[in-house]
Amino acid sequence: YAVLTGANLRDSNFTGAFMRHANLSGADLQNAVLRNTVLNSTNMTDVDLRGADLRGAYLVDADLTGALVTAAQLKSARTLVGATLPDGRRHD
Repeated sequence: YAVLTGANLRDSNFTGAFMRHANLSGADLQNAVLRNTVLNSTNMTDVDLRGADLRGAYLVDADLTGALVTAAQLKSARTLVGATLPDGRRHD
């Protein structure tokens, strides 16, 4: 339930962190390492994930509306079930 709205988290390493229900809206996570991080039900609206490592990340029900992230990054996540993608569509 951490609130990190608008935080500068560029180049941070969150490998294996448990950040369920966190509010990261508007945060700068450029080049951050989020490998195997649990981000379920996390608010990630308008977050900057350019260059971030999302391999193995759990993004179940995460809200990524408006996030700056590539399709390849999202594909590397372990799961996106129920996530809202940057374009507003829900992932099955």
